[in-house]
Amino acid sequence: MSAKKSPTEELIREIAHKLWVEEGMPDGNAESHWFRAIEIANAKKTVAAKKTAAKAAATKAAAKKPVAKKATSNSFFTGESQSDFAFAI
Repeated sequence: MSAKKSPTEELIREIAHKLWVEEGMPDGNAESHWFRAIEIANAKKTVAAKKTAAKAAATKAAAKKPVAKKATSNSFFTGESQSDFAFAI
């Protein structure tokens, strides 16, 4: 039975592999690629967390704003519909 890898480990593995391929698949740099991948993964998590926090703050701020009333076609007239004036001439 194989142990299931955490998504974080999978992400680090994918990033490290991409780094290895981008550098021409050299031997002996696995540890360097792994640690750089950890830094990149942490940076991605930080950016994602900041975006989530900003979105939550924007949603909270929007909930506090009063809702503006929509203008209706009858808003020019005070309580009377436009059709009441159509034949008043």
